Amino acid sequence: MPPAIPNPDFETCPNFASDHYLTLRQELINANPASSHEAVAQRLADSWLLEHQARVDAYTAQQLQVQAEREQAELEEADRQRDEAAQKQQESQQEITKMHERFGKADANTMVDVHLPARPSTYALEKLRKCEYVELYYFTPQGCQEAASSIHDSSDSTYAIAEIGDKLTLKNSSATSSRHVIKDVDLSWEQVEVARPVFLQYIATVPWPQEYIDWHMEFFYHLGSHPHRGRVPYGPQVLVHYQARVRRQWHDALSHKEGFNLGSINELLLTKIYNELQQDEKSTSIQRLVRPPPFFQPNTALTILLPLLSFVHHPRFTCGLVLPLPAPHAPHATSRYHSLLPMLPYCAHLAV
Repeated sequence: MPPAIPNPDFETCPNFASDHYLTLRQELINANPASSHEAVAQRLADSWLLEHQARVDAYTAQQLQVQAEREQAELEEADRQRDEAAQKQQESQQEITKMHERFGKADANTMVDVHLPARPSTYALEKLRKCEYVELYYFTPQGCQEAASSIHDSSDSTYAIAEIGDKLTLKNSSATSSRHVIKDVDLSWEQVEVARPVFLQYIATVPWPQEYIDWHMEFFYHLGSHPHRGRVPYGPQVLVHYQARVRRQWHDALSHKEGFNLGSINELLLTKIYNELQQDEKSTSIQRLVRPPPFFQPNTALTILLPLLSFVHHPRFTCGLVLPLPAPHAPHATSRYHSLLPMLPYCAHLAV
């Protein structure tokens, strides 16, 4: 922008006929002897007026430009403020919309239901949001009841030590794992059945891909309708082990970007688990059969010895006690056997 032009409206034409301009007038007369002082003064005044009018025109043009730029700036500022207000209004409306979506729609004519839905712990829900493995125990009635009790018994300022990777940190007590959690493999089939609808209900509320949700629905549906449910004594336990192993493997595979469709039941894996459980039961039964009977307890030994000791004081009787030798595979019996040795002088070949 060019420099500001001073306002020429306050300028006045000099008096070129005064003695201040005598020298100038004389020089002009010398250049043109036909001129007079009056004519030269008038010519100088006319020249000043022409220059003055040019300055007036330039000043007026500059003022018009400044006014136009000011008006344009005011229009732009008004537009900016209007756009900013509209943006704030839109953001406020979006926030209200998000809040409504978060809270959902409410019906003024509807009251709360008699049966309140079960709510798992904050720890379990956070695991679901991160698409991480979480035990089904948290979705059983026991797990939900424990979560409800924890909410009622502790405030938001209660913290617990939690392990994250190889570090320890403080977290809200409601966001840590339960000390009473039951591993999936140790659940009963009935516990899996009651946890299933709660688990499926909550995975539908977290940002999981729809296919992941569908796979879990198929997974539990196929397990619930599998013939193993009626195959005793191992069938239900096989299904429990299957869901525990497959769900954990599914999350591990996802973390390595090697996910699979867990909705399809692998019958070969079911058979393998069935055989493993059957073999474990056989091994346990064999161990129970070959386990030696426990050696008699010290109180039992005293019960046997004390009546015999009563004969020692009779002059016509002697007392002989034969102690059973401990079995080689029962090392604990040796110490008990040795504990009886101090009593032998009182009951072995004694006579008065």
